[in-house]
Amino acid sequence: MITDINRDKLRNALYEFTPQDRNILLKDKLITITTSKTNYSVETFKKKIRLFNAMLNKMIFKRRWKRHINRIVFFTFIEKSPTNELLHCHMIIRVPEYLNSNEILCSFNAIVIRFKDDYDNYEFEFDCRERWNAIKYSTKQFSTYNDNLVIN
Repeated sequence: MITDINRDKLRNALYEFTPQDRNILLKDKLITITTSKTNYSVETFKKKIRLFNAMLNKMIFKRRWKRHINRIVFFTFIEKSPTNELLHCHMIIRVPEYLNSNEILCSFNAIVIRFKDDYDNYEFEFDCRERWNAIKYSTKQFSTYNDNLVIN
């Protein structure tokens, strides 16, 4: 469980992220992936997010993307709504500064759509919005249902 002190430390670390190795953090983009199934397993959801990350990196960097110093990293904050048990996550993404962030987000959306078409299931939806407080919103605490941080 993330305590308030740790949540503030994490929030400050994300705000004060300094670009290194030619990587930047998309601090003003609120990226959300939602499931349409109730009582969806958190572990299964984490595996699918890791799969999306691997597919996106492989699409951009081709071979040897795991060793690439500028690979795309997801900071994923998983939440579950307390009323109807719907699982979703908010993401902040670290990307190489030499790539166009809008193209990366379009590729990410295409991967989620292709995943839905290939497996003939409509369990995931992708949404990306410009938001000045994306970091604060992603790291918010409103209940005990949103204490999962995953870094892929």
